Amino acid sequence: MSIVIDTPYRSLRGRKPSRPAFLYRFHEASGLAVPDAFGNGPALALTSGTEGTIWTPRARWNPPDNNTSASGHFKPGAADPLRNYPHQVLDFLTVGEAFVGFAWLWRDSATSSYEAIMSLGRDGSSYGGISFRQGTGGGSSFWIRGVGANNGVNFAGDSLTNNAETLLVWHCTPTAAGVTVNSWVNNVVQTEWVGSWTSTGNTRPSAMSVYDADGAGFQIGALGSSNTLANYDSRLNRGTAGSAIHTVGAVRLTAPNVGLAQDLVNELLAYKRHVGEVLAGI
Repeated sequence: MSIVIDTPYRSLRGRKPSRPAFLYRFHEASGLAVPDAFGNGPALALTSGTEGTIWTPRARWNPPDNNTSASGHFKPGAADPLRNYPHQVLDFLTVGEAFVGFAWLWRDSATSSYEAIMSLGRDGSSYGGISFRQGTGGGSSFWIRGVGANNGVNFAGDSLTNNAETLLVWHCTPTAAGVTVNSWVNNVVQTEWVGSWTSTGNTRPSAMSVYDADGAGFQIGALGSSNTLANYDSRLNRGTAGSAIHTVGAVRLTAPNVGLAQDLVNELLAYKRHVGEVLAGI
C-alpha cells in the first residue's frame, strides 16, 4: 500500500486563474517556442540563437551570447493575434488596479549591469515602458520610463545569493504619476519603490506607445533599446555568466493588495511545482 501526499491545491488542478494571467515554463518547453501554460497569451519564440546554446544543463533558459545587441530573447510573433495579451495583465496605466509579476532566477555570479527578466515597452524616446530586472550587483530591480525621457529610472534592492535558485516577486500599483512597487527576494520584502513618469523630464505614456504593433511590446530576457526595433539592451546574462530563468508569470488584481502578494510569495515558495494551481486560487 502506498500513500500519495498531495498539495492543498489539488482541487484546482487544471483550472486557470479567474483574473488575467500568463505563465511561461521555460524548463518544460521543447524547441525554441514557449507557450503560455494557461493558453491566454501568445507563444513566445526565440529571436536569435540556436537551441544548443539556449538550454543549459540545469534545464533553465539562458541567452546564447552575452554582450551583443543581437542576444537572444523571447517575444511574441508579429502575426500572433494574442501578442498584446500581456498588456492586459501588466497594465501599468489603469489607476485603481494592480498586478503581480514573478520569476525564478538562477545566478552564478553578481551582475555588473541591470539585466531584464521581463519587459513591456521600449527604452526609446518615442516609447514608454516597464521592466522587471535583477539589479547591478544582484537583487530585485524595477525600471520605468515615460515618453520623451533621456533614460529610464532603475530601483534596486538587496543582493541575491550566487549559485542558488531565487524567487523574485513584484507587486505593482499604477498611479496617475507612475508606478509604486513592492518587491520580494524569496520571502524577504524589499524597500518600496515609487517610480514617476516625470522624474527624468518625461511624460506619461499612452497605451499605444507600448503595444506590439511596431515591435515595442512584450519581451522576456531583454528590453527593447532606443527607437531601433532590432536593438535590445539590458539583456539577461549581459553582465554576468550564468543568469538563467525557468518560470516567469504575472497575474492582474482587481485592486492593490500587498498582503495578497506576500501570501502569494509564501505559496509559490512552498509549492513551486504547482504555480498554475496557486494562481488559480487567487
